Amino acid sequence: MEAANALGIAYRLDAKTLELLEGYGIDVEAASGHTHHILPVPALFVITGGVIRYMHVDPDHTARLPIEVLLVMLKVASAAL
Repeated sequence: MEAANALGIAYRLDAKTLELLEGYGIDVEAASGHTHHILPVPALFVITGGVIRYMHVDPDHTARLPIEVLLVMLKVASAAL
């Protein structure tokens, strides 16, 4: 969570969402080992040479980056080395 906080992609679950998750049998505290109820937003980073070359961040966990876009970003990042 330190990395998620540093990258600005952390969010706190509200009471309603926690209750909903518990209804599905998901124990956030047991899964994370913490009681802070903070989770990262789904994100993908392409990092080379310690530099973030590309990032895709979307709170909708079903929104996937098209593989074609990722492949282009990987090529661009590798060319930057």
